[in-house]
Amino acid sequence: MTLLVPLTGSLVALEPLAHGHEAQLWEAAQDSDWSLMPIDAGASESEFRRWLGVELDAAEAASDLQMRFQHVSAESPEASLDRWKRELDPDVAERFARELGSELRAVGLDA
Repeated sequence: MTLLVPLTGSLVALEPLAHGHEAQLWEAAQDSDWSLMPIDAGASESEFRRWLGVELDAAEAASDLQMRFQHVSAESPEASLDRWKRELDPDVAERFARELGSELRAVGLDA
């Protein structure tokens, strides 16, 4: 079971999507460009709510070996978590660590 917890930084708070967020998200979506999305969820509030209602079944996603093969980029989850340190441009990695260090440490990652 994955525990989803809110992450609060100095500029933004990130929390798991929950019922009750729809109204604020719908309002924010009105100024969004949906042209790159597979559907125009901004066309109507009912379509937007239907789009938000899609839930990911983690077990089903993990069992999809073709998708896993396409998206797995490291030999383990632990190795994947540290890829950004090795692969980002050093200046970008330093800024990332400086600006998001407290958030990374809050979820158990070293900046």
